[in-house]
Amino acid sequence: MLLLYTLAAIVGWSQVIQCLPTASGIPYATIRNFVTTDILNGDDGMPPSPDAPLSYGKPVLHVDTDGNAIEEHNGRLFYYNDQYYMFAEKWACGRFSFFLGNVTGGYPRNQNFPPGDYGGQCGIVIYTSPDLTTWKFETLVQPQGVKGSPTKPKLLYSSATGKYVLWLKAGNELGFTGGLYYLTADSPTGPWSNATVATGDHLAHDFDIAQGEDGSHYIVTDAFRGNFDPESAGGSLPMWDVWVQKLLPDLTGVVGTNDTTVQVMDTVDSQGIGVATIGGKWYITGGPTCGNCEVPIQYLSASSPLGPWSNEAGVISPDLKQGTIIAGRGCGGQNKGLNKLPTANGGEVVISAIWGYRTSPISLAWAGMVQHGDNSQAISSTYWYPLEFDEGGRVKEYTCAAEVQLPLVEQRQRKVPVMPSYQPDCRVRDNTTFVQTGLDFGEGPIRIPVFQRTDDLGPYAQDGPVMDAALVMTVQYEDGTQSSVSFPASDVSWAPTIVEVPLETGQPVKSLSLSTTATNGCYGVLAEPKKMQGSKYAVVDADGEDEAADAQVYVHVDGSDWTPW
Repeated sequence: MLLLYTLAAIVGWSQVIQCLPTASGIPYATIRNFVTTDILNGDDGMPPSPDAPLSYGKPVLHVDTDGNAIEEHNGRLFYYNDQYYMFAEKWACGRFSFFLGNVTGGYPRNQNFPPGDYGGQCGIVIYTSPDLTTWKFETLVQPQGVKGSPTKPKLLYSSATGKYVLWLKAGNELGFTGGLYYLTADSPTGPWSNATVATGDHLAHDFDIAQGEDGSHYIVTDAFRGNFDPESAGGSLPMWDVWVQKLLPDLTGVVGTNDTTVQVMDTVDSQGIGVATIGGKWYITGGPTCGNCEVPIQYLSASSPLGPWSNEAGVISPDLKQGTIIAGRGCGGQNKGLNKLPTANGGEVVISAIWGYRTSPISLAWAGMVQHGDNSQAISSTYWYPLEFDEGGRVKEYTCAAEVQLPLVEQRQRKVPVMPSYQPDCRVRDNTTFVQTGLDFGEGPIRIPVFQRTDDLGPYAQDGPVMDAALVMTVQYEDGTQSSVSFPASDVSWAPTIVEVPLETGQPVKSLSLSTTATNGCYGVLAEPKKMQGSKYAVVDADGEDEAADAQVYVHVDGSDWTPW
């Protein structure tokens, strides 16, 4: 795959070159966004909405060095101190993302769950990597002082203070300003200070921040002034004002003067903001308002962060109402920001982060497009796409490829391994049992990532906050004996997370099975391409056995999956 990159020391798109990542010893990471071959034959227990049929392939999950699923939700990539960082939202402890707003038809809203500790979207997770493929979990940040769940993490470094600054959003309230916070630390992994509200106007809702060539940082936001689209269903579609503002040197707020603030768009249907600068030009990405669904991605460009901004049709701010479309259905998700990383030989690459929401057959849809996905997004994915440009600096349309290659900063003469990817399979129900035979589990214990997922009941309800019965894992031995372990729902994550099943010493394993008597959802595993011939991956119900002939269950063995640089 061809990637475009530009040398940081060169200004002007006449100098942007196209080359294979392997040329001149430039290493690359191969990232899978979707499966190239569906090893589950189209049935993973989580059918999508017919209005969002996973046109680009089944989304994949990745695992960290501990064997747990990497939580990429609203993920952002950074490079500091000779290594890569990923900051993302942690949803594995469970969260229901209920649709906000009024829906024609009078749907009831049901969040009256019995009292209890059900977890929730519980913080910002941080991973590190030497190569964008080998990710190690570092820490969970649970900011003190925020109102609502922390989302949309953006890591910065202030040369004025020598501090790392973490910006984030918290709360779902619509407003003109006041939902963006910052934390400070001496290291990208913390410990972090208490959260403080960022100072200035227009600091609300979606945001992204980019650093210019002179070292100054600029924030782009889509704040809400109280305007709704009267032609939308129920007149409930919020309209946004897009602003660009220069940040203070300590990165705790905006300068706030007329010559450092510009309104790019006025009362428009555009959110999910991203911003980056490369090759002497600035870019803003975004798309129409939507909750948990796929929407077009558009972009604007300018020669300066303060404009004038324009689309490729030649419309200039403040007359802009939409950008130039570069992905008609958002590659199956919604734009969530731009990530600029250094590459070998002084180059740079800008990577688009697209959150690929899950949907269900009963997801709310208007005019043939899903307006709200499944209420649980704990196993959703982020799709990573490097921007490609033509000779004039215009962004090319996304290919929405299942697999992409990202150029790396190291100049070592070696190929980085392809990042392993897995398919979540959620078919363990009260009438369906998962069975894996023919694998060599060694002496144990068996370490396998599992997850839970209660059923989506529509745009306002989930069938309970947790599964209503335990997950039972049974080991059948070759001598006919067996042993079982029962994991209560409170011990099972909402994203694939390792549990351990002990084995009886010296007894060869014939099969591993997962079952439940739960009636309100499913438990799941991760499937990987078949490696051991003679093994069988299947689910069994009253109608018989359904085998996935090309799959086997993913079992984590320490040190077997990753070989870091």
